[in-house]
Amino acid sequence: MAREVIGKSASGIFGVATKNLTEPHTSSAEPHSSVAEPQTSAAEDRGVNLKALDQAVAEAIKYPKITIWSTTIAAVMRYNQITTTRYSMSREAKAKLKQVLLEEYPELWEEIKKRLPEGLDAK
Repeated sequence: MAREVIGKSASGIFGVATKNLTEPHTSSAEPHSSVAEPQTSAAEDRGVNLKALDQAVAEAIKYPKITIWSTTIAAVMRYNQITTTRYSMSREAKAKLKQVLLEEYPELWEEIKKRLPEGLDAK
């Protein structure tokens, strides 16, 4: 059961839940008010839920560590640690994950960087 909970959390972190973060669209049958609608940001125009994004950034600042459960990945990383002087599993995992997430979610990455305090985006 613990692995199921961890798996669900990880899937939320790595995209299954984050791909559908847009706010529900209003039906075209709903009446439009004559009041001018507020300007939307570029992030909102790309379907980013800003409330969820702000929450994610706040939680990441408070709890910046993640855990990955994979025997195969652990074996590869441990092999490299055993055979490579000064090899850091954490540094390697961070670099590889950053590369993939930046490629997969470039706009989201930029929106998050804008919201992080100076210097935290380098960590």
